[in-house]
Amino acid sequence: MIKGQRTVAEWAVAYEVHPNQVTQWKRQLLESLPEVFGRRRQEDRQQQEELTAQLYQQIGQLKVELDWLKKSLDWTVEYKRRLIERNHCEIPIARQCALLGLHLSILYYHPDRDDAYNEQLMRLLDEQYTRMPFYGVPRMTDFCTSTATRSTPSVCTV
Repeated sequence: MIKGQRTVAEWAVAYEVHPNQVTQWKRQLLESLPEVFGRRRQEDRQQQEELTAQLYQQIGQLKVELDWLKKSLDWTVEYKRRLIERNHCEIPIARQCALLGLHLSILYYHPDRDDAYNEQLMRLLDEQYTRMPFYGVPRMTDFCTSTATRSTPSVCTV
């Protein structure tokens, strides 16, 4: 009827009604179509907005909970380093570190252990500096090289 595949007279004969009645139904249909589809679009838009609002609320709630969890967990750095799963296929290492509140460089940092000699040398430098605080870098370097029985570039050079 709307597409014009049949005439009004053919529709009237097919449904056994007067052609004026078919014309009236066609006019009513054409007048109400925008309202019917417009209402559906508006309802779909409202549902979409409600869903979006719910999802944003969930995201906000999860962020608040994550921040609270980070503050509440009093884990040591070493324990956090052990929690990192290096072969996790869905969460990259950088994201795992961020979730644990751990800087990525800490994950790869391995401190050099000071041996007894370095500790003794540092103590001697500290004692000398306490006795002679006016010594500058050149005199402290001379003291370090004259006291040290072997060279330690990391301590004796500036």
